[in-house]
Amino acid sequence: MLRLVKKGVISSVDWFLYQFLSVSQKEKLANMLTEKQKETLKRLMNPGKKRAQIRKIERMKYRLYELGFSEKAVDDLKLLIEEDHFLKKYAAWELAVWYVNQYCKDGAEQCLYYLEIALDGEKDNGAIRRAKILQAECYQRLGNTIQAYQLLEAELKHSQHVDLYLGLVSLSGDVKEKEQLLNEMYAMYHLSPITFAGEDHKTLYDRLTSLLAILLTKKQKYQSLYQRIIPQIQLVRQ
Repeated sequence: MLRLVKKGVISSVDWFLYQFLSVSQKEKLANMLTEKQKETLKRLMNPGKKRAQIRKIERMKYRLYELGFSEKAVDDLKLLIEEDHFLKKYAAWELAVWYVNQYCKDGAEQCLYYLEIALDGEKDNGAIRRAKILQAECYQRLGNTIQAYQLLEAELKHSQHVDLYLGLVSLSGDVKEKEQLLNEMYAMYHLSPITFAGEDHKTLYDRLTSLLAILLTKKQKYQSLYQRIIPQIQLVRQ
């Protein structure tokens, strides 16, 4: 039982280190540890075949983004999908991210294809949410904005996350709906509600303000008016 728990923890740590930290961030984290701490971690983690395989993906990722060998790295990742069952999902995810960042329709179609592979059998809610957001971005790029919105809206029912709200705000074409979504998101963090005020010809960004700011402005306006009127009333009484 203890061995299974240890295996689960190590797998989770491996996934976190691979998914969320870049190579440079991992190096910085390693530099913060003493040699004794590093040896203790190595002994606990006991890196074996799986860790070595993940390092293989990391090297490809480094070549893809840092060294500029994109064509060779992409080909190697595609080869992994065909030849390595364990690395199949990791490689598919990296290809999906690569293709969505090409900002074109062909890239969007490729991204959707590899996301299907990456999501096959996936149970981690965070990974599923991130994949859904990428899918929505692809649908929008392909002109299917309604499908993109419905996808994020359905995912929001299972996971109320700030990225889902921001994605829906970006996709919505209705100002009132944007305002409602933003306020639902702000309420999660107990922040003051916002609204879009000012002239319609201004951008939504320029019109964005908090209701608290509006109330404070009105209060200052009335205080200023009060300060001007009261002396006049006192003069009349005299």
